[in-house]
Amino acid sequence: MRPAKLVVLPYRLEAEDGEHLVVHAIAADERLELSSGFKLFLDAFQEPHEVAAFLAAHSEVAAHDELEAGLDLLIERGLLVDAAWRDQLRDLRMVRAAYSAFSFERVPVTALLGEQLTADAVFFGVPVDIATTGAAGARNGPAAIRWHTQQRSIASGRYLDEADEQVRRVALDGALDIGDLALKAGEGIDAIVPRIKTVAQLATRRGALLCAVGGDHSITWPLLAGLVASRRARGETRPLCVVHFDAHADLPRAAPGPFDARHSHASFMRHVIDDRLVDAVVQIGLRCVIPEPATNALAIEPRVVGATRAMRIDRAALLALVPANHDLYVTLDIDVVDPAFAPHTGTPEPRGLPPWRVLELLGALVEERHLVGIDVVEVAGPAALANTTAA
Repeated sequence: MRPAKLVVLPYRLEAEDGEHLVVHAIAADERLELSSGFKLFLDAFQEPHEVAAFLAAHSEVAAHDELEAGLDLLIERGLLVDAAWRDQLRDLRMVRAAYSAFSFERVPVTALLGEQLTADAVFFGVPVDIATTGAAGARNGPAAIRWHTQQRSIASGRYLDEADEQVRRVALDGALDIGDLALKAGEGIDAIVPRIKTVAQLATRRGALLCAVGGDHSITWPLLAGLVASRRARGETRPLCVVHFDAHADLPRAAPGPFDARHSHASFMRHVIDDRLVDAVVQIGLRCVIPEPATNALAIEPRVVGATRAMRIDRAALLALVPANHDLYVTLDIDVVDPAFAPHTGTPEPRGLPPWRVLELLGALVEERHLVGIDVVEVAGPAALANTTAA
């Protein structure tokens, strides 16, 4: 559904003749070539303007369906946005990444995050790795994963892996890709975190499934904070369980580093628990030493399935860890996978899980529990066929 009122985000007119316009969309940092007729739209929506009034005022200039098609094109390209959210969008600076022509799972791309956004699932990228204590590179995760989602078909149909003698149907309907969070040179993690929370809150305000791709693991705390804020605003009362796939527990309150240590990728779970964002925590794949002070006075005691046990835990025992009356949020640090399969990550640990086992565990959870959000983090390396971690 199109918003009732639209406004143009900042742009620069680079060229104009009798037939064409060349416009630089500043918020999206994108150069657009348009027909000269689009000047009518850009002029009309310099200030917030009712769509119905625009259509009525210009009914003699063009047919109703042609005017609507023009509006939809400018909305899709990120120039026209919901007027109710102009200020927030200007600050959030959602942009089309280098591989946004390859959207996540080839779903439609939009810059519209306003009140009228309706989608069953919302994808977006968070290319941030300034809060890592390991090797950098996770900022490339969204682009690398976008690239790899183009290498296979996601068309609706029958899923071919029937080793368990179950025939599954696959459909991806009602999903949108809203681009990547844009960053400014020299910007600190403490300035980025509030914007991540706001994007998550806007994207899920109508109950859409949140699908975020990082970025380092510091992004999960604000993602969950935004999701929980939107749930509370909607009056959602079901408890929330976070299932955390990782080699590390991420429970210290802070970790050393050249950034605001409170927002470290190695401390996000402590803050999720301290802020009471969730009602239950399950951690799967851990195989690291946890400093004793990190586990002191935890408001929620995580239920832990170490990497060795995760290899053999059966479906019933796994599901028993996540109460059936809880909604499910999954955060997956790619270093839960053994570095033999996923070497492109900042803090690899030996003796991890093989990819097929991670997919089995994920499959059991999402088939039997109500998934409301998922993030995948710590994928590093380039957008290239050789990046097996992104694949």
